[in-house]
Amino acid sequence: MTQAIRTSSSFTMTTTTPRIRLLGPAWTRTFRCIWMLEELNLPYDLDERARPVSRHVTRFHKSGKVPVLLEYDHVQSEASHVDWEAFEPSFALYESVAINNYLADTYGTHLNPPLIPPPTLSRERATYDQIVSCILSELDAQGLWVYRKVTPPLCQFFDGPIPKAATLSRKQFDRINRDIFQQFLGDKGPFLLGEYFSAADILYVHCLDWAKSMQWHKPDEDAGSHFWPEPLEFYRQNCQQRPAYQRAKVLRDASTRRQAEFERKQQEKHSRKEKVSEDRRSKL
Repeated sequence: MTQAIRTSSSFTMTTTTPRIRLLGPAWTRTFRCIWMLEELNLPYDLDERARPVSRHVTRFHKSGKVPVLLEYDHVQSEASHVDWEAFEPSFALYESVAINNYLADTYGTHLNPPLIPPPTLSRERATYDQIVSCILSELDAQGLWVYRKVTPPLCQFFDGPIPKAATLSRKQFDRINRDIFQQFLGDKGPFLLGEYFSAADILYVHCLDWAKSMQWHKPDEDAGSHFWPEPLEFYRQNCQQRPAYQRAKVLRDASTRRQAEFERKQQEKHSRKEKVSEDRRSKL
């Protein structure tokens, strides 16, 4: 897989601006950071060779998870091709929310309104932290990620399919999603922090996109869930109309197609191994 280089003509680079490199395929949580970079009109290098647990990632993050943000203080910003193996980053950061917070605090101070409330607005910043913490721990970790780990195809790398856990994770997502909608959107909004779009919306809409890709916007009898409320879908679509989202989505769509092909080949490989093992057992 080749490296995609993204640039923006609306951001002025200086001799002291670091070269930004983002590791991770766009179909993963890396999308959140791509969207943020596009909102900030920052030039960046997206390295989609850096699949989870690959050597491109574990070099900077031992657990192998993506995204990883790297900054290089001594790499020419105008260079179209860079031998990254020849350079050590000046700064490395992982976890999508930590990355987006850093990007907004470092490169988005000129925006009005800001993508993240500045620390000086302590109550607004605390509300932002509260919302993203809830989304990360309740929707993502206990809902979406648990479901992905206990259902095919990823479950083959863990303990196999666990239907009960899959149902519980869907229930968890639906309950917290309803609470977030009622508390921060509903008759409030139009965004999670009120009148202006923020990085909290980037995180939330990505989780909603992820859930909808699994058909979680539709009723499920086992989980006792219903259709998403129309205002929630309107909110999601409203955020998706932002030019930065549309640019990020182009990368994600292409990355998703490549991932689907990769998973298809992995499944075929797994099936062949199973067949070989079965044939050997039958001959015993």
